[in-house]
Formats: sequence, C-alpha cells, structure tokens
Amino acid sequence: MKPEETEAQLQKALHNLKAGKFQEAEQELQTLLQSSSHPGALLLLSSLKLSQNQVQLAIQLCLQALQIAPEDPDVHYSLGLAYYAHQEVEPALTHLRQATALNPKHTHALLRMGQIYLRHGLPFHAFACLEQGQGLLPEQAVDARAFSLAAWLCGFFEPFQSWIQRYFKQLNSPPLQLEVWSRYLDLLASQSEVSDQTLETQRLQIQWPEWNQPPSPPKRSEALLKLLFLLSASKAPPTPLLEECKKSQRWEIQVLYAESPQPGTPLVWRTEQTQQAIDPVAFLQTQPPNCILDLCGPELSESLQLAPYAPQTVWLKGLEAENGIPEIKPIKRFKLSHNQLCDKNSCLPLLWTDSLPELPVLPFPQGAPVAGYAGPLRYLSNQTLSYWGDLLLHLPDLRLCLFTQAFDDPLMRQYIEQVFQRRGISSYRLRFWGACTSQEPLRFFHQQIHLALAPFPQNSLKASCQALWLGRPLLTLNHPNWEQRNAAAAVLNTLELREWVCTSQDEFLTRAENLIAHPPEGTLLREKLQNSSLLNRKNWIDCFDHFLKRESEDHAA
Repeated sequence: MKPEETEAQLQKALHNLKAGKFQEAEQELQTLLQSSSHPGALLLLSSLKLSQNQVQLAIQLCLQALQIAPEDPDVHYSLGLAYYAHQEVEPALTHLRQATALNPKHTHALLRMGQIYLRHGLPFHAFACLEQGQGLLPEQAVDARAFSLAAWLCGFFEPFQSWIQRYFKQLNSPPLQLEVWSRYLDLLASQSEVSDQTLETQRLQIQWPEWNQPPSPPKRSEALLKLLFLLSASKAPPTPLLEECKKSQRWEIQVLYAESPQPGTPLVWRTEQTQQAIDPVAFLQTQPPNCILDLCGPELSESLQLAPYAPQTVWLKGLEAENGIPEIKPIKRFKLSHNQLCDKNSCLPLLWTDSLPELPVLPFPQGAPVAGYAGPLRYLSNQTLSYWGDLLLHLPDLRLCLFTQAFDDPLMRQYIEQVFQRRGISSYRLRFWGACTSQEPLRFFHQQIHLALAPFPQNSLKASCQALWLGRPLLTLNHPNWEQRNAAAAVLNTLELREWVCTSQDEFLTRAENLIAHPPEGTLLREKLQNSSLLNRKNWIDCFDHFLKRESEDHAA
C-alpha cells in the first residue's frame, strides 16, 4: 500500500473513531494492519481497545508499535496510558517520562503525569508537570481541578494567584468555579499581608460568580429545621458529632454518604438507610435541607458540585480532613469567626474532638530540644517560615520537625529544606516526615517535640487542641488583622494561656526559649482542655441551634 493510501485510510479510521463508529474504525485499522505494521494504526487500535476495557490487548498493541518506532513519543505516551489503565503505575510513569524526554512539548503526557502524581500523593511532582503543561497551552486553562488541588496541597500561592488572574474567567462551570475559588481563598487566608476584612471581601465578591441569586438563609417555620450531613463513606460509622445532633432532637437529620470508586470517577451517593446509589440532585430538590454540613473533606471536594442545587441552603464545608473529621468553615455567605469559640453566636467548638486521640499525656523526649508542626503544608506562610528560621538561629541547639502528608513527596521536602538552607541553617537540624512515617502519627510526632508551633496567620483548630491534649505547649503569633483565622490564638485565649499568643518577633523568640527551658506540666494542659467549653458537646449544639435561629430570624425580618 502506498504511503498516501495508508495515510488516507488512517484518517478515515480516525474520523470513524471520533464519530463513534467504532466497528467501522476497527475494520479499517485491521485491514490496514494486514498489509503493514503501521505504528499509527497500532496506536489507534490500542486506543479503541482501551475504550472497550480490553487493557491487555491495548498494551500488546502498544508494545508492537514500540518495536517499530522506539523513538516515537506518541508510542510511549499511549503505552503509558495503557499501563496505567492496567494499574501498573511505575511502568506508566516511565513511558510518560520517556515521551516528554523525546518531546519536551508533549502537553498530553505532561498533564497525564501531573494527574497520576496527584492521585498517588506526589503534589510537588504533579504541580511541576501541570504548570509546564499549562505553559505550553497559554491560551486556555488546563485541568483546573488538578492544577488547583496540586497548588493548594503544596501551598504555592503566587503561581496559583497568577493562574487565577489569567484563567479563572474561562471556567464555565459554577461548581468548578466554586471548588477552585475555595482553594484559592484558603491559600489567600495563609498570607500574612491579607487582612480578615480583605479576605471576606474576596469571599463575597467572587464566591458565586455566575449564579443568578446569592444563597439565602433558611426560612423559619414551625416544623423542625432540616440538617443534611454529607459524609465520606470511608469515615463510617457515623461520627460522634452526628450522633450528638441526633440525640438533641432539635432538627430533622438526614445523611448522604459519598464515595469515589476510583480516582477521577464521579462520586456515588447513598443514603443512611440503603446501600443503593441515588441521584443526589433529585434528593436535594425533593427534600431541600435548611443547612448542609459537608464533612466529606478536600479529598472528595466534588461534593461542592451539588451546591447549585441547594440555593436556599446554608452550606458549611469542611476544608481539612487529614486525621479525622475536618474543621468546618463557611462556604456560603455566613461568616463564623475562629475567635468566638466560646461565644453563643459561634458554632465552631467541638468539631475537632471527633478525632481526639485516645492517648495518655506524653512525656517530654530526651536530648536536644525540638520544636515542631504537624498539619497541612498550605498553612506555612513565608512569614511563618521566616520566624521559624529566626528561632533556629536564635537557639543554635534547637531542631525543627515538620510532619505533613505532602512530605511523602521527596521534592516537597527538598523545596522546604532549601528555604532554611538559604539562611545558613544546616539540614541536619531539620526533620521532615510524611504520612507514611508511622502507623500512629500523632503519638510518633508529639513524642519527638518539646514545643508545638502554630503557623500564622491561619492554622488548625484541631491540631492546636491535639498538641495541648497530649501535653505540649503551643506557641503562635497573632495580629488584629488575623483574629478570624488564628484558631490557635483563639484556643489559647479560651484556656487563659494568653501569654503564649505573641505579638512581636522578640516576644516570640523569648517565649519559645522559656517554654523549652521550663516546660509546663502536660497533665495541667489536658485538665484545662477537659474543663473548658471546647469539650462541651451540649454547648456546641446550643451554639449551632442559636446560629440557625438567628439567621432564620434575620432573613424573616
């Protein structure tokens, strides 16, 4: 067959594939392969077999093409896709990397590598690939969900902000806009130069960019208000928080469980009463709740895609779920301040206690002093890392331990290590641990440290309380512009440990030195928590009920 005839037949098969005429396309390709082993025909047939879930056959076809054209980047790309469909991750990445080595501008290979790295806990690798792929397609946004998630997990605010400014308006799906913008707001909240007021303005300005009406508060009626819990199926059985709400009998409680059968596949929703999959949109439209407590966490952030179908609902979304039930932050128009933990107008207390470790107060370790932080990497602002670097320079014997899931990615560890090395701080004074370090991460981490550090301006309510619960003093820096984000400061103020909330660099260094030299009694810290309103479940129920009633009455007025 002449080359021009071969090309014409290939184009005809490709046209049939795009038109969904798979049988005709396969016949064209099989006819072509009878006369010559054309690598392009083998790849097209492999793609067809892959779509029909005949993965082994797809791999065999790609391997045949590889023998004919070992230097063809498209062959390596197709083989990488086939291996990944067969759940062979390392061979898949090997061939995708080879595709980009042969063609550094192979956008599809870069994007697919980024998606695979992201699914397998390597966010730095993922972001590097996705950013490079985006650079090759400057006119359009590429995989906004994966790009935003990788940037969010790594805490890369500046490149994410540039991407938002350039590409956000291209996102034509309101649920996707909400998902991406929520991650951007969370990174924005970790910037010390951003005030609480500015953050709230950003939240209200673009939170619901293309939707006709902003969400309204629930309307008050004589019937019980309806609360809908959205939970991850992997976190069953029901959380203590859910059980406490049921026992109060103040609201009508409904529950939907979400699970993702495979990475990248749509969520499957089930009710509490049945294991049969349901249509969540129809559920929301036929049984509209007054308030949704979305505790699925960021790993199931697709739950936000339901938000357009509950426009009259107060939606509260958990944004952190590394070690249990997440803290709740408002997604819709309502603002719940971290600094009102004991105020009757707040509904933030208690949300961390569902993952309260059943561990004794831990003794302090022997040897050189160690300060540490366990929590999301995205909270480590530039100012936080600068102050912690100052602390290491101020106390030459001090070690710094950082424990976060993102450090399972070796490039992420290297990136943070270089931040301190640029200030002359040797890497032997730094300890980086990821989630795979220990089967008991809380015990393992807190056994290593003398002082728990809370980043600023934003930090974790749950992590702060856990450190105190296990007997570790907690130190943070606060500023009037950050009060609504600094959960550690709110906890310390609630427990009347205000001296551990610093307001200047000098005070921060002095307090850290004193706490390391003269640590408090760990059992006393636990007693303070046990006797505080933070562990009062009834108080949480009262606060939450007051919040709903107040918003309902404001709406009626």
